[in-house]
Amino acid sequence: MSPTIDLQVKFPVIDEQLSALHARAFGYPLTGVKPWTQRLERHSLTWVGAFIDEQFVALFIPAGMAAHTPSCSTQPLTRIGSAVASGHGWCER
Repeated sequence: MSPTIDLQVKFPVIDEQLSALHARAFGYPLTGVKPWTQRLERHSLTWVGAFIDEQFVALFIPAGMAAHTPSCSTQPLTRIGSAVASGHGWCER
């Protein structure tokens, strides 16, 4: 039986959880907590979190739903895996 996936639009992001998920998904060691909540609120019109058994397992930024800023490019969903899905529409600076 497949697990039930609970999708939540504009869910309250916990920066520590998303930082850990992002590090696992993109294969780098977790070196600190990024300000994801601030980035999402500033650069995205909406976001969707996927949860299995109340555990945060993925983040989706729908294509075309990120606000444009000159120093950041927005891209559609580029990676879907067991750890994360991210359009990466934020600056890492």
